[in-house]
Amino acid sequence: MQFSNCVPVKGYNRTAIYDLQRYRYILASNFFSDLLIENKNKVSFDNIEPDLKDYLDELIEDEWGISIDKSTAAIFPDFDLQWNHYSMITNGQIDLNNDAKYISDFFEMVVPQFEELICKHLQINFLEPISYSETQSFLSRFDDTNIESFTIHMLYSSFEIETVKQLFEIQPRLMSIIMYNSPKNLINSNVEVKLFYTEEDITVRNRTTIYSQYFALNISAFTESQKHNAYFNRKLCIDALGNITNSPEHERSFGNVKNIKLRDAINSEGFKDFWFIHKGMIDVCKECEFKHMCVDAAIPIQRKDKGWYRSTECNYNPFISKWENEDGYKTLKECGISVNANEFKIDEKRLTKINQEIWGDN
Repeated sequence: MQFSNCVPVKGYNRTAIYDLQRYRYILASNFFSDLLIENKNKVSFDNIEPDLKDYLDELIEDEWGISIDKSTAAIFPDFDLQWNHYSMITNGQIDLNNDAKYISDFFEMVVPQFEELICKHLQINFLEPISYSETQSFLSRFDDTNIESFTIHMLYSSFEIETVKQLFEIQPRLMSIIMYNSPKNLINSNVEVKLFYTEEDITVRNRTTIYSQYFALNISAFTESQKHNAYFNRKLCIDALGNITNSPEHERSFGNVKNIKLRDAINSEGFKDFWFIHKGMIDVCKECEFKHMCVDAAIPIQRKDKGWYRSTECNYNPFISKWENEDGYKTLKECGISVNANEFKIDEKRLTKINQEIWGDN
């Protein structure tokens, strides 16, 4: 019997089995996924093919399931896919200029409103250089708030690692620091200091390029993604001018913090529209085995037939199970797949031929 927290997610070409408690996944054939789903994750060893038995034994050894008798297996409940959250906004993103009054207003006017919404995590983007002492002072002001965690994006500075380490000691709620406009991309190897460097400018914002190392593989993300967009859902952003949006990618403003409360802004018509456009509704994404662990900033677009599609083509093609940087990768168009404002259409014959060329008969 497969453990209930190990859930098969079927894609067009293959299946990913998510282990939601150990934050891992494995890839399997759709044949095996169908077998699991058909038997409600309880596969009998009676009259089983030797190759399949060997495979199941490997999964059991690696603790993806357990071998038990039928009567015992019947008492195990299915995994509960319901998701809810006590916060009206779960994550906020704020752009700040390095101005004493601006920062003071932020703590006096804006942070209390995030607390009212029970928002526990913030991403702070400094658009101007900030010194080490100013960073220390900024961090200390979170001591008197109910914000549980936050990350900081700041312009590249050549702080010594030991110096940066002190910032994390000053403020335990600080989860990570990302320095943008860095001379090179780099992840600090010191596990006590979550410091990252990126060559990109802060204006690049959240990439629509997907990286597997940033997949969110846990119970909360999995259940949320069943009926919500994992990126846009319960997010609120404020730019350096005070304009309120659902995300940096979402150009529509829902007022300004100078003249509207955050609570009123999120209840404005249209603010929550993208919250409920989940991957299972978006063409191509809905065919992907990674759809319930992928946090994607691409704006979904609705066509006249009410279907949804991604505003830019993803760098992973689920129809051939290939990433853009892998040998054998082909674009959707090259695979005979049309996805645009007019249609979503798959040339099954052409796609089958391409998969046979890439994967053979497997």
